[in-house]
Amino acid sequence: MQYFLGLPTFKKEKVFAPSLFVEIRKRLGTSYWQDINTVIIEQDITYPTDLKILNASRQKLEEIIATVCVTTNQEMPRTYKRVARRDFLNVSKKKKCSYKQIRKGNGKQLNYVCRDLKHIETLLKDQPDLTDILDKHQLKYLQVINTVYAQQHYMHKNKIHKVEDRIVSIHQPHVRPIVRGKAGKPVEFGSKIGITVHNGLTYLDNLDWNNYNEAEDLKVSAENYKTRNGYYPKKINADQKYMTRANRDWCKENNIFLSGKPLGRPSEKTKEQTKELKQSAAERNCVEGKFGQAKRFYFNDAIRARLRLTSESMIGAVIVVLNLVRLAQQHAFAFFNFWINKISSTVFRFFYKNGWVGLFE
Repeated sequence: MQYFLGLPTFKKEKVFAPSLFVEIRKRLGTSYWQDINTVIIEQDITYPTDLKILNASRQKLEEIIATVCVTTNQEMPRTYKRVARRDFLNVSKKKKCSYKQIRKGNGKQLNYVCRDLKHIETLLKDQPDLTDILDKHQLKYLQVINTVYAQQHYMHKNKIHKVEDRIVSIHQPHVRPIVRGKAGKPVEFGSKIGITVHNGLTYLDNLDWNNYNEAEDLKVSAENYKTRNGYYPKKINADQKYMTRANRDWCKENNIFLSGKPLGRPSEKTKEQTKELKQSAAERNCVEGKFGQAKRFYFNDAIRARLRLTSESMIGAVIVVLNLVRLAQQHAFAFFNFWINKISSTVFRFFYKNGWVGLFE
């Protein structure tokens, strides 16, 4: 392996650190793949519940407390982790739990997390530089868990289940819940992406982790198309959620035909209108096909990278792979066509040279 990597001599020590590829994905991001390239993608996380998030926060805080005590030679405080674990399992292992049982379980885990946060605050009270005690990952976890506790405490106190920028995973705090209303998956967790398909090639126009209104992507995609080609597209086949009045007016101002159902009450359509709607739906199927291809063949429905930058880099890489496959298909067809034409012309010249062309006339 070292020989093929180009090393001049054999080395017994490690050639590179295990985190090298993580750093590479961080460095690449999405802009790199978009430069090469010049869709809901779901993250591979366990289905989150308040109880699971609080339990994961408690376990991570216990690890941080142990690290601080060992590093600073302080006495280990009582965390009651066995009792906390038992309380968690008493609720999570039940097939059916009532609202009171779930609320009581969440309240207990909140108390354990609150106690652990106070222990860490006390242990680090006289420490001038936290970076000498905790690494950057532990410091990030500590910051995220403080936010998780504040959100969970607010929801528990007010008996609600919604909060702004809700964290559903302490390992991936950038992931947001997105309500889709699909059968079997009412809520998905991951990024929203907006893509454009032109001449069979896919372009990533937008990637966002927040639950925003996708109708805003239409103008962005049209502007990106103009940047690539120098002019706006003549026609846009978009889903019904993009057919807002603002988008219709904007397309009309820029001489873009936005294909879709007209506003107002449903009315009887002419044959031409029905044919046009069916044709637009058929042309737009390639967009859904790209999402399906990315999820089935390239695992875009379960991004396993934990960091935000590495997840975005993997999504960009999948889009590039889709285009490489498409280009390979196009070149393979062109190559096949070339040899068919070449063989046909050779055969024709052979027949003409031997005077057999008249037999086929």
